[in-house]
Amino acid sequence: MPEMKPIFLSAIMLLSLPSAYAEVFANSEHIDVARVGLKGSILNAACSIDAGSQHQTISLGITPVESLLKNVQVTPFSIRLINCARLASQGRNFKITFEGVQHQTTFLLMGKASGVGVEIADSYGNIAYSGQGLSERQIDKENMELKFQSRLMANKESIRAGDLRASVRFRMDYF
Repeated sequence: MPEMKPIFLSAIMLLSLPSAYAEVFANSEHIDVARVGLKGSILNAACSIDAGSQHQTISLGITPVESLLKNVQVTPFSIRLINCARLASQGRNFKITFEGVQHQTTFLLMGKASGVGVEIADSYGNIAYSGQGLSERQIDKENMELKFQSRLMANKESIRAGDLRASVRFRMDYF
């Protein structure tokens, strides 16, 4: 029977806690009451991202150091949206945000190469910065292929040749 004592004492302590708290609050002269109001809305399914656009690997190819210094070699890519007709008919807008590790004005690259980063820009030339949304756009039910370009950019560090890679995610917010 000695094994029952700890359980029994624990149960008595747990049962006595509410009465101890009640006594503290009963003797309190003033209790502040605060209210928080929340507002929101739930939308039906927004646009879907086409399966071919969800997990892309974009090859930046082999880039000579001279091209890095001139920033001339661009690699296009796109994100295709599907099933947007309902939102387009409601005049909804969206904003796309790229997220990754920011290094100066580019996304950080990993690998043996150094002195470079990758820049992403939309078809209007707006440059993407990690966590900052690009310009808001209206949803178009006819053509929902969002075009972007990426390019390697020299930063202020010394350039070293080698393999490189980056991981950048994108997020879409609807308004």
